[in-house]
Amino acid sequence: MNENETIAQAAQRINPVRARRLLGIAAGVIALTAVVAGLWLAFRAPVDVVQGMADADSINVSTKITARVSRLLVREGDRVEAGELLFELDSPELEAKLAQSIAVLEAARAQSAKAEHGARDEEIIAAEANWRRAVAGADLARSTYRRVESLYSKGVMTRQQR
Repeated sequence: MNENETIAQAAQRINPVRARRLLGIAAGVIALTAVVAGLWLAFRAPVDVVQGMADADSINVSTKITARVSRLLVREGDRVEAGELLFELDSPELEAKLAQSIAVLEAARAQSAKAEHGARDEEIIAAEANWRRAVAGADLARSTYRRVESLYSKGVMTRQQR
């Protein structure tokens, strides 16, 4: 092809049958490339894209006693260590049982002192009945203490609530 020769003139010099064949081959190569590219795109492994938030460890807490949370010592997102105090519980029922047990014990001590210093037969009988009641109250206090101590040793109750 000369510099003065145009593309149209060059095309006229090429044999029409040969030109069609070259055009058919070129079209076939293009079509085959498109099919191969389509199959490759269809069957390749997809890129794993994960979006969202990961939930951190969360722990449900429950108690073996009826109580209310009186003070929360940590906030959401705080790092905590094993054994760290997270909250304090307030149990009016346990406090009432403790006060009742102490009152029964004091009454038993007073009756015991009265019996030692001498009293009438009726007072002695009443004192003995009160003493038996006090022993039962002390047994209740001991069992309550053992139960609370067991709850503490299992990690259900804090040291302040014992």
